[in-house]
Amino acid sequence: MSLRIEDLEHRYEDRGPATLHVPRYALEDGEQACLVGGSGSGKTTFLNLVAGILAPRRGVVRHGETDIAALGEAARDRFRARRIGYVFQTFNLLQGLSALENLLLPLGFAGVRGEEARTRALETLGRVGVGALADSRPARMSVGEQQRVAIARALVNGPALVLADEPTANLDEENAERALDLLRGSVAEAGASLLLVTHTRSVRDRFDRVETMAEISA
Repeated sequence: MSLRIEDLEHRYEDRGPATLHVPRYALEDGEQACLVGGSGSGKTTFLNLVAGILAPRRGVVRHGETDIAALGEAARDRFRARRIGYVFQTFNLLQGLSALENLLLPLGFAGVRGEEARTRALETLGRVGVGALADSRPARMSVGEQQRVAIARALVNGPALVLADEPTANLDEENAERALDLLRGSVAEAGASLLLVTHTRSVRDRFDRVETMAEISA
């Protein structure tokens, strides 16, 4: 599923007249891209606009044939549940739920329930190497294990696009390298696209396509 952005504008309500403006951006099916910028450069805001978590002031955010910027909030949520995976910097795992339950939740949002959901969740946990932790809660996991569960959650619905917001920021160097290899390999195996944002040079150096927020915004 290709991504096409045109004349995208978002106003920061807490920064007076400040806005994020992206005239044009495109990501092709199966492409993996890295977007670089420092703190406050708009990286996370841009990802949230791409995901439909935020609605832009104006512009087009087209996933395949669907412009999610033209949809209402509920419709954007449904689209995201079915077509977009998101790996958050702080993992965002629900602490009161097991690894399995953390994956069943997005499956339920996408309308997949019962034995089909359980089977898919267990298979995805196994694919990223944490199948044995299905019944464990995040507090019983290492940081690296939590990141693997977060990656599994992003992949469990078979998304066409995976977004990753500083996915290695909370990991040591060794775990960061493993997590990045796992994420990129899993996305490629699924035939999905990847848009990752970072400020870390060692991460950006792993990508062939690298752009800065300054380059894509105006």
